[in-house]
Amino acid sequence: MRAMLLEFPDDPGAETLDRQYILGEALLVAPIFRDDGQATFYLPKGRWTHLLSNEEVAGGGWRVEKHNAFSLPLFVRANTLLAFGSVADRPDYDYVEGTTYRVYALEDGRAARCAVVSRDGATVGQVSARRAGSRISLSTEGIEAASFLLVGAQSATAADDEPLISPTPQGILIHSKGRTEITFA
Repeated sequence: MRAMLLEFPDDPGAETLDRQYILGEALLVAPIFRDDGQATFYLPKGRWTHLLSNEEVAGGGWRVEKHNAFSLPLFVRANTLLAFGSVADRPDYDYVEGTTYRVYALEDGRAARCAVVSRDGATVGQVSARRAGSRISLSTEGIEAASFLLVGAQSATAADDEPLISPTPQGILIHSKGRTEITFA
């Protein structure tokens, strides 16, 4: 957990923020302190995607939102590759198996990486995504295959027949081995 001021030292809007924080490198968390579920929080400049709804919003100002027991202001920074495990009922499982790596708002010319960690905490590989125009290169190192979700993408085609591509309500799901080139919309 890091204070907003430490993460955004050049943003005057972050100077006095003491009721929200950055978790890890990519998640902005704004806990709700009111009984009625109303949250007032600040999003720094850039593109942000709500983790639970996949709604993409522009930062650079204050937001007021109403949330319930199943939601809160939890936003993912642009150019992020975030690992989502496949088991929700316990913390001790093989993290490499069934993990989906979600790609959030990858901008042209940018890359995102994510370490692949085993159950004992050892790094066993890396997955990455790199965008050039409407093409994204997905790659895995140290693991045989991975599933990627291009959050918010509407369609995608592969340069070859190797990856399995499936549309989902959250975006396009791609099952890939090694290196895959995807054209998306």
